[in-house]
Order: sequence, then C-alpha cells, then structure tokens
Amino acid sequence: MKISILKKLIKLTTFFVFVFVFTQSQMFSATAKNPKTDVNSGSGSWGPCDYTYTVKVTYTDVNQDGTYDHSRVDITIKYNCGLLGSGNKTITLYDGNFMLRGSDGSGYINYDPSLDPSFLDSLSNFSFTPESCPCDSLFSITEYHLTYEDINTQQVSGEYIKYTTDSIPLYTSYRVSIMNKSTTDNQVNVEIEDFLNSFNIPLPIVLFPNPIKSTAALTVGYNYQESNEAIITLQKMGITSLDYVKIYNEKGEVVWQSNEAIDLDKLPYDVKVNNLPNGVYFLETQVAGKWKGSKSFVVAK
Repeated sequence: MKISILKKLIKLTTFFVFVFVFTQSQMFSATAKNPKTDVNSGSGSWGPCDYTYTVKVTYTDVNQDGTYDHSRVDITIKYNCGLLGSGNKTITLYDGNFMLRGSDGSGYINYDPSLDPSFLDSLSNFSFTPESCPCDSLFSITEYHLTYEDINTQQVSGEYIKYTTDSIPLYTSYRVSIMNKSTTDNQVNVEIEDFLNSFNIPLPIVLFPNPIKSTAALTVGYNYQESNEAIITLQKMGITSLDYVKIYNEKGEVVWQSNEAIDLDKLPYDVKVNNLPNGVYFLETQVAGKWKGSKSFVVAK
C-alpha cells in the first residue's frame, strides 16, 4: 500500500515539474524588440563654469511584449571652472521603467509599438537644469528634456521629459497612432494588417486560475489587472471580438472549441473544463483574422 502511494506521488511530482518547465519556456518565447540607443552632445555654462556634455539614452523591451518599457539615461560632463577646478564626471540620470505621457500629464503603459521611439527618430536636442556647479561633489540633475525629430521630415516626433514633479520620465509621442486613426472600415482593415505585420509577438492572453479544477477566466492582456486597458487598446484598432477559442490536447487534437465569436465587452470569458480529464492542454484564440495567442494550462481536479 505504501509503495503504491509512493509511486503515485512520484508520478504526480514528475507531472508538475514537466508543467512548470513547459510553462516557463512558453513564458520566455516571445521576441523582444531590439534596443534603441541615441547619443547627443552639447555645451553650456553655469556661473564661472563652462562645460560640454554627451548624453546617451537606451530604450529596451524588458517585458518582451513588443514595446519599450525601460530606459537608461547617462550623461558625461567635462567642465572647466577656472580657479574652482576642472574635470569630468559620468552620471546615470535614470535607469528604470518609463511610460507615455497622457493628455492630462499623467503616465500610462504603452501597448502600441507605433508610439514608441522609432529608429526613424533622431535625438536632436537635450537640455537640463544643473542644480549646482558641475565641479561640486553634490552636483545633480533633476529635470531634463530630450527632443526627437523624424530623420526624413525633420519634424519633432517625440519628447522624453523628466520634470521635478514626475516620479519617472515620461515619453510624449507626436506620431499618429495606428490604433487611433479616424478612417473608413476598409482603411482600418488595411492598417490593422500593417500593424500586425510590424511586430512579431503573440496576442497576450490571461487564463486564471492555472491549474484549473472546473472553470477559468480568459481575457486579453499581460496580467489580469490590466485587462480592461488591453481591451480598450484592441477596440481602438477596430477589433471587437475574439474570433474563436480552441482547446488542444498534447497530441494537437481539438478537444473543445467555441461555436461563435466572443465579444470583447463580455470578457472575461468562462472556460469550462468539466468534461476534460486531468492533463496538460493548450488554449488558442485569435483576433482580426490572424493575430493569435495561446496559453498552456493544466486540468487538475
């Protein structure tokens, strides 16, 4: 009897180790957006000091979701303050997550790659307000402003700004969002096609809880808390529903599918697994006729 129970425990432990390893591999399968680095140089003065500077800003896609979410800003200053001395110093002004600046001045998470700093954007200007003499050991910069221009039109395309009232830097994009253009239905379909072809990431979906005993909630987004924002983003693209929901077993066989499209306004959608035996499954859904998202899950009753 004890040997039988032990064998069952070993099998169950092996099963969940497999599920954990598989889930982790799926989690990191998305392709991150390539980093973007810009450099700008200039000069200025403060009191008796003359200085030159070089600023370097790098945007990275830490979350691997196809949009930039992290930025680092470094500045190197060479100064000559006469009798007060001369020298140089390198300061990291910021290294962390950043957001887009909304119309009310507050920050919000960006899900639209077309609003990111683009490789067509050149860092044309950098300005900052020194808090003290560059020769001072307590020298700091708390407010700075980076301006971007489109390399083709020379028009201002974005601004990365850290005001003293901002907790983190915020980026303002002056590019027209593919998600927000006012167009005819035909034009919207063309723009969605162009948008989906512009990056290679799966449709982000959330399935909770996982493992599932009987019912789980399916919605879009990178986590359950941001689902409403993700739904609004899709609706701005003219997407109003999930085309379908399918569940596959480990053999790749469809074991369940929805009979009709699912309105985004009705999310979260209840996924019921009462008729499925314990095991590993894969849920797939799609929007706009081509943008697919999938999630592995475990039925454990």
